[in-house]
Amino acid sequence: MNQEHLTWPPERFFWAVLDASVLSSARTKRWRRSSQRLGYLFEGVLPGLAIEEVHAVYRRLRGPSPGAGLSPGAGTGAGQRFLACGLTRSVLEQEVDPQAVTLTPGSLPSFVEDEIELDRINLLTGSFLAKPVRLLQRRWLLHGAVILIACTSLIIFGLERRVHGMQDQINGAVSTKGRLVEQLLGPAPSRSGAPLQPGALRLTAELRRLQQTRSPDVAGTEMVDCSAILSDVLVRWPKDVHALTDSLSVTPTSITIRAAVPSMADAQRLADAFVALPGWRLHQPQSEARQDHVDVTLRLQPHQQEALP
Repeated sequence: MNQEHLTWPPERFFWAVLDASVLSSARTKRWRRSSQRLGYLFEGVLPGLAIEEVHAVYRRLRGPSPGAGLSPGAGTGAGQRFLACGLTRSVLEQEVDPQAVTLTPGSLPSFVEDEIELDRINLLTGSFLAKPVRLLQRRWLLHGAVILIACTSLIIFGLERRVHGMQDQINGAVSTKGRLVEQLLGPAPSRSGAPLQPGALRLTAELRRLQQTRSPDVAGTEMVDCSAILSDVLVRWPKDVHALTDSLSVTPTSITIRAAVPSMADAQRLADAFVALPGWRLHQPQSEARQDHVDVTLRLQPHQQEALP
């Protein structure tokens, strides 16, 4: 006899065909509660034994219940017939080899007309599960846990790499933006005790400064010929000063000159050239030293405009 797979004659088992139509169909789908409720039905046919003394298995049978559809509410349980097979727990504990894996009947009793595979009727389940099977289940659970941990670690590692990669891209974009601003505006002038202005703020300030040199709305503005004023400015422009002009704005009410010169001395000579411009008064020149040049801004207004209240 095979010590791992035991086969006993059907006379040694308790048998019954249970009609589960009396149970709630929603509850019979929950197999733990279903087994308990089927056990109460099985207890009614056991010869003077309580269901707690018997270990049983239940297998669904095909076909409708004998009384299905014959009484009100029976339709909800139609087709819920179960074959119950059990043994007393004392027999399983005393007569079954601890190394046995399965215990099945050799055949079905004569009153069972349905065909069911005998391999499905294994009594060594639940608390009577064979030790080798339990060890195998624990091993599979351990292997599954290790695989799950490894997969989780790989996913976390991949996400961390993506986060670091995106952070490197952001840092690279910020660095590139800073280099472009420095190429456009030059390095920020260093002033002792004063924090350096960020490149984005310097670029915004430069944009606003350039926007101030443009008239916001020229539509409907009266056109005035300023060529004579421009001619006087160009005539007095010093030839010995190498200036890179950013803007030259000439209107009847103001003259604004923005230029880059090599040194402060050149900025002073440029300002001195327009001090005596007829009819115009030079305001205090504004100069800002850069790394390789000096930005100078000159503003002139007519004398008669200053006399107005």
